[in-house]
Amino acid sequence: MTDVRRGLIIVNTGPGKGKTTAAMGTALRAVGQGMRVLMLQFLKGSWHYGELDAVKAFGDNFIMKQMGRGFVKVGTEKPDPEDVRMWKRPGVRRLTRCSRASGI
Repeated sequence: MTDVRRGLIIVNTGPGKGKTTAAMGTALRAVGQGMRVLMLQFLKGSWHYGELDAVKAFGDNFIMKQMGRGFVKVGTEKPDPEDVRMWKRPGVRRLTRCSRASGI
């Protein structure tokens, strides 16, 4: 039987705390199983997060990128035009293509 590896996208949403902790736990389990992880974190503030320092220990097996301006309206609410412009920026699109091409 061949070992087939596929990418997986998990989105953690919801009110309150726990989303980053849940994502980090899942990511660490994946890295522990020899998988590579790209974690995109949409921030609620501009302060420094210790998670960025911690994932450096895993090198290229665990890449964590912070992006976004904070809270983004979804659903029936009209998104802020700046959020739409940010998504269309070449850097954000390049990161998305890079993650697909690298197999992460």
